Amino acid sequence: MLILTIILSSQARRALSQLADLAGQYDESGIDIYFFNNRCWGGDLKDATSVKQLFSSLEPWGKTPFRGRIRELLENYVEDMQTAGFTGRPPKPLIVVILMNEPPTGDDNLAGVIRHYAKLMDERNHPLTQLGIHLVQVDSFRITKKYLQALDEDLNKPGDLRDMLDTTPGGDLTAEKMLKIVLDGVKRRVDKQEKNGSG
Repeated sequence: MLILTIILSSQARRALSQLADLAGQYDESGIDIYFFNNRCWGGDLKDATSVKQLFSSLEPWGKTPFRGRIRELLENYVEDMQTAGFTGRPPKPLIVVILMNEPPTGDDNLAGVIRHYAKLMDERNHPLTQLGIHLVQVDSFRITKKYLQALDEDLNKPGDLRDMLDTTPGGDLTAEKMLKIVLDGVKRRVDKQEKNGSG
C-alpha cells in the first residue's frame, strides 16, 4: 500500500503509525509513504516507530504539485509492470491512498492524469484489481468535499473507463478507517472483475 500525503498533523501521524502496525502483521512489504511537498519517503514501513521516525525528519517545502507527483508515482509503477511483463511476473497490485486537506489549485488537472492511466490499464488488459486510487479528505471544508464529488462523478461514468478511483469525504482519520476504505474498494473491483469474467 502506498500512501501519498501532504498532511503533517498529529492525527495523520497517529493514523499512519497504527496502519503500519496493522500492515506489518499481514504484509511483509508493510506500507510506503510519500509526500506531495517533500521528496523524502519511507518504504516497507511495518511498525509505528519507523513511521514516527520518518515524520520527525520532515519539513514541508514549496508548492503542492498534485498532478505532477501522482503522475510520477503512477508512471513508475506502469513502467515496472511493463518491465515485469517480459519476465512473466507482474508486480504486486498497487493501492494508492491520497490524503487531502485541500483541492488542487489552478490548472492542476488531476482527473486527466487518472484518466490517462486508467485508459492505459484498459488498453493493456491489466486486471481491475491491479491499481486502485483512494482520495481521502481529512479536513471538513465544503470545497474539498465538492471537489472530490465532482472528480468521482467525472471518472466513474457508466460505460466509460475502468473503475479505478474511490473518494471518501471528511471525518476523523484512523487506521481502521483507511483499512476499511481500501478493503471496500478492492472488494468492489474483485466483484466487478468476476462479473465481467462470467459475462
